[in-house]
Amino acid sequence: MSIFGDALGVAIARVHAAQGAPVVVYTCVGESPVTIAAVWDAPHKAVDLATGELSDIEPSIGIRLADLPAAVDVDEDTLTIDGVGYRPTDLQPDGQGGARLALRKVI
Repeated sequence: MSIFGDALGVAIARVHAAQGAPVVVYTCVGESPVTIAAVWDAPHKAVDLATGELSDIEPSIGIRLADLPAAVDVDEDTLTIDGVGYRPTDLQPDGQGGARLALRKVI
């Protein structure tokens, strides 16, 4: 692992200690489920369609790509975060071994 990757792992551990880590079980297609470390984020997202205001949250997690058993498949993979089901919708790698994974709640 790179020096940055090691430092990122330490930073994630500190965030988890400070705010409580979500339990994330990630299931890649064709692989066994794994529990991974993640930083949860669900910022408010407001959309104004010229008078039809829409308000929602946009859940995502920050992850280390090395924690996943396979490449992310946004069409097939599933996640369970603290008992709630999600599917990934977009993977945004940061170029340093981490990524933001946008999520959609499974209903």
